Amino acid sequence: MAHKYKSPEEFEFLQDMWQKGKIKRRPSGKGIDWSGENLQEIRLEDALLDNAIFITADLSRAMLGNADLSEADLTDTILDSANFEDANLKRAILNDASVNSTKFDGANLSNAYLIGIHTNYPSFVNAIMKKSDLTDARLEGAYFYGADLRGAILTNGYFFGCVFNEADLREADLTGADFTAAVFCNAKLDGAIFKDTLIHKEDAELLTEEQLNGVIFV
Repeated sequence: MAHKYKSPEEFEFLQDMWQKGKIKRRPSGKGIDWSGENLQEIRLEDALLDNAIFITADLSRAMLGNADLSEADLTDTILDSANFEDANLKRAILNDASVNSTKFDGANLSNAYLIGIHTNYPSFVNAIMKKSDLTDARLEGAYFYGADLRGAILTNGYFFGCVFNEADLREADLTGADFTAAVFCNAKLDGAIFKDTLIHKEDAELLTEEQLNGVIFV
């Protein structure tokens, strides 16, 4: 059962008081529904927001580092320039979210749904994204440096100029994905599925003969 707060600002205030040690009881936003709310620049670092609902909310420039957002619903949200560093987003839903310059560095996005996420330059450096679903993602210049994408689904995604250096893409499904101008220096691609996948010829040495059969060079 979700806790009731008069407004997101009340929860933000109580969270700040708890962080400063001025109150003993940690606020919980478990299951709270802030759908459609204007939450720009809200500061909720370390907040408990598991199963919370943010559908169509505007979280531009929000600070949610180290927050627990496991199984939260952020469908069709605006997350531009928001900070989710080291946040727990296991099994969260971020379908169709705008992630322009959003930081997910070190976040846990295992089994998360990121179908159709879009815009430019989000950062997933060292993020845990095992079995996450990025079907139909439209990203330019995204940083996946060192990200754990084992078993992830990237089918039909557009990843122009994205950086996958040191990323682990073993067993990932890259069917129909466009990696024009993307880089994969020292990436792990064992068992990854390549079918009608667009990549640069320079990356051919990273692939097995079987994988090369499913590649279209650009």
